[in-house]
Formats: sequence, structure tokens, C-alpha cells
Amino acid sequence: MKKNLGRVLTLLLTLETLLLSSPLASYKLFSNKTQAYTKEAVKVTFVASQKDHTDLMFFLLKPQKSPDYKIQLLKKTNADKRDHYAQTSFTYLLFPLTQKDIDVHFQWSVQTASDSAVAQSYIDDHDGGKAIQSNTTQIAVEPLHIKIKKIPTGVDLVGDFKLTAHCDTQETTEYKDINLVYTLEGEGYIGSKKKLLPSQKGVNSFSEIHDTYKLSTEHGYKIKRVYTYALSAKHNFSIAPLHLKVFSPTKNQVYSLNTPAYAIHVTQIDPLSLLDNKNSPQVSHWFSGENFKDFFIYTLLFVSGFLTAKFTEIEFKSVKKEQKFQDIKATTKPQELIMLLLSKYRQMYIEDVVEELEELQYGTSSKNFTQIKSELLKKLTLK
Repeated sequence: MKKNLGRVLTLLLTLETLLLSSPLASYKLFSNKTQAYTKEAVKVTFVASQKDHTDLMFFLLKPQKSPDYKIQLLKKTNADKRDHYAQTSFTYLLFPLTQKDIDVHFQWSVQTASDSAVAQSYIDDHDGGKAIQSNTTQIAVEPLHIKIKKIPTGVDLVGDFKLTAHCDTQETTEYKDINLVYTLEGEGYIGSKKKLLPSQKGVNSFSEIHDTYKLSTEHGYKIKRVYTYALSAKHNFSIAPLHLKVFSPTKNQVYSLNTPAYAIHVTQIDPLSLLDNKNSPQVSHWFSGENFKDFFIYTLLFVSGFLTAKFTEIEFKSVKKEQKFQDIKATTKPQELIMLLLSKYRQMYIEDVVEELEELQYGTSSKNFTQIKSELLKKLTLK
């Protein structure tokens, strides 16, 4: 009985998936590699195409988060030839983070809105601004399976990189720093900003790690990372050479990044020789209380006049524009605002706002919906 019930449930789920995936839209999901090393860049592409041409259609895609991989959106391209024939391509950069095979899951949403609903939104814009009435359908997507090959043990980086070092001097005093700079540059996978130089007893160290650039490409992160160290001590000290073990998936080999050692000679200085017997110059009294009072009064009069004129101008503009964009203000969800912008405000250069809203949908945005909408309204009122 339990086996039969299980078969029935499986059949129903299969039928539901077929029904959902067939009438509205179709998709293609593929990657440029079916096998990849751990932390090797993989390009993943998802192409969604409209099949039912009755209504306007928009696509939202959200990759499922997992500790087994890191994935981010590289670009999204709309190839709509005309209304009701939507086609959208999503391109992702993926890094496997595990030593086992992975399955990459996606949540695909299809939104539809009738022409009459879009037309009604134009009418409602003059009468309170209502959101476009739309329907959202979740369509099941078969996970993308990628076989993972293990990398050699003890590897510090994966990719093709070079490492250089520069020390400004090897002769210093106990009261002066030396500057040591390591520059790591190349393409591949690079994780968090960890220090390269270990701490050393008796040596004061101040460090800063800065990414000159970090670009996401189909081949991985293209990066230039600069490690800057300011070192000082009261005695001679040495800086050991660095040896980083790197694996290159493109060359299928392990190589080493090396830097030279530095021997720092520190000269001790008698503290008494640093004292200055000269008197400091007398402080000028040009900045008197009377001068400050006059300056404050003139500044206050100028600022008051300037602000009065500005507030009058702003008030006039706000009264004039306060009734505009009511339809945008009425939206309560990112997907509602995306559909509204694409259907009604497509000619007002809102692509960057749509991308921010999509990132919010994907859970990768640092902003909330209220903040994005507020910035959009400010941008539109300035046009």
C-alpha cells in the first residue's frame, strides 16, 4: 500500500512539473564545463523563452545558496524581439568549494500581465497610482550537475597569478618605519583578505590590504591585491621569504610564487639628540575675537539669504511634482516595481534600478526595497 501511494505521489509531482514547465515558457540550463576542479571558475547560462504569447512576460531567476559552491550573476540580457516574445539570458560565475560533485538548484519565476492591466495602470496613474495586476508562476528547474575533481593538497590559491615584493629600504632607525609592499595579481579564485606576513616578536607591524581592482569574469576573479606593511623595531630583524603554492586548472599543474628575504639593519639613536633647543615661533594674533565675530555675522547673513532662496525654489518644485509617479509609490514588492518600470518607464534609463531590484530578489543587494524606491523617485524627479 505504501509503495503504491509513493508511486501515485511521484506521478502527481511529475505531472505538475510537466504542466508548469510546458505551457508558459521553456528554458535551457548549461555550463561551459561538465567537470571542474575545486575553486575553478565555471560559466553557467540559463536562457528563458516565452511560449504562451497571450500576455506580457517577465522572468526572475534565483540560484539556491549552498556551502558547496559560490555563485553570482555576471550579466542579464533581454533579447525581446517584440512584446509577448520575451527571451532572457542569465549568465553566472560559479566556483565549486567542495571536493564532491555538486547540484546547482535554481528558483524560476514567470510573471505575466495582460495588455489591459498595463493600460489600466496608465489610467490609474492619474488617480492614486495602483500597481500592475500580474500573475506569478513558479516553474520547476532540473538542477545543474557538475562533477568535481580534487586539487592537490596544501594549495594556497587556484588560478594563474604572479606575486611581487618591494622593500623601500633595508637601513633604518629604531624610530622610523620601513615600508614593505606585496602585490598579488592574476585571474582565478581568491578568498578573504588574509595577511601574507606573519607577526614577529619584537617587531611592530601595521598592515593594510587593498584591492586595486577585482572584476568578475567568465574565467574567475581578475584581481590586483596590494598588501602594505609598515614595520619598525629597536633591533635588527629579518623578513623571511614567502612561498605560496598555487594550482592552475588551465595548465593542470602546481607552481610556486616566491619572494626574497630581507635583512633589516636598525641603527639606535640617543633620545637626547632628538631634543630641539630652539624656541617655537610666537603664535600670530590675527585670529582675534573681534575678527571672528565679524566673520560669523557676515557668514550668517550670506547663508540665510542663500537658504531662503533655495527653500523657496525647492518648495515650488515639490508642489509641482508631488502628484507624479504615484504608481511607483504604490508598489509594495520588488517584482511589482520591476514590471512597472519595464512596461512604462523603459525609456527613462532605469536599467540600473532594475538590476538593483533583481539583486534584492536574489538576496545579494545591500539595500532594502524602501531605499531603492526612494533613490528611484529622487532620480526621476530630477529629470
